[in-house]
Amino acid sequence: KGFGKQKEIHVWIKRDDVQNANMMILMAYIISAHKEWRKSEIKIFAAFDAEHMQTEKEKLIELTQSGRLPISAMNITVLELTEDTKIKELISEKSKKAGLTIIGFHESRMKSTGIEVFNGYDAMGNTLFMNTLDIKDIK
Repeated sequence: KGFGKQKEIHVWIKRDDVQNANMMILMAYIISAHKEWRKSEIKIFAAFDAEHMQTEKEKLIELTQSGRLPISAMNITVLELTEDTKIKELISEKSKKAGLTIIGFHESRMKSTGIEVFNGYDAMGNTLFMNTLDIKDIK
């Protein structure tokens, strides 16, 4: 897909991405300042088990508000993960029409599965995989 043609940037936060969340959201915001993405909309998707959904949504809303980023709480969607949920399929389905999808990964998964971490997203357009070793504060 052409860079910036689809005007949505999707940020996906999974259980393993809590450390990456600040940096992923900040990267989406920085990209949205580019002339090709000026009118883009940042949407945050999070996938957690049922018992953590509400808590995690509140944390994400607080994160975006405390960081003073122009991301509406209405653009934060928390989806329930069940034992039957295949996270890659969920991401691919929800973000197949996004102009850019930002997905976190953890290096421990790379050590155990290798490049498989990056496979399985063929139905999507542009994808940026992010990993940070330390929590980053948005100020």
